[in-house]
Amino acid sequence: VGSDFTITHDNTTGATLAGNPITITSGGAATWSTSAGNLTIDSAAAVLVLDGHTGITLDASNSGNIEINVTAADDILIGNDAVAQDILLGNAAASEVDLTAILVDINGGGSGVTIDGGAASNFTTSAGAITIDAEASTVTVDGHTGATFTSSNSGAVEISSAANVDINATTGVTIDGTTVSIDGKDDSNLTVTGSGK
Repeated sequence: VGSDFTITHDNTTGATLAGNPITITSGGAATWSTSAGNLTIDSAAAVLVLDGHTGITLDASNSGNIEINVTAADDILIGNDAVAQDILLGNAAASEVDLTAILVDINGGGSGVTIDGGAASNFTTSAGAITIDAEASTVTVDGHTGATFTSSNSGAVEISSAANVDINATTGVTIDGTTVSIDGKDDSNLTVTGSGK
């Protein structure tokens, strides 16, 4: 057809377009809408491809969520063709991005993982332990105005090492408690130095 056309369904009888294949092409901006009920696009035998050459917008402009669901055996993959490009999660209001799942697995690959917070941040678990394991190098905890290791409920604070445990301070070291026990493998491996030792 050389001009614009409209396909209208009057809601009295079913309407079917059949062909092998069917191609609908528009020379300008086009709208496919329904005034009532769902609009379903079902690629029953193969993959559904949405190709927006300059971008794709999924917008629940009135109310409701946007859901992306797969079967239990499949994954939801979000990525891009160019490795150097970012994947951004968020919105203009800078409100919360909530990840709720049985398991959250973050794998940074060879580039690592960086988590930045613009304010005070918490990493907590309501059950089980938190393990930070740098398998190939060291773990650095840097509190610019101080660092606190606290067992606020019960249990001891334990520092264990396969090699030496070194505690260094520019102004002094204070160890205080009802019972203080410092032990080395033998006396030759236990050294306390300082003017107030």
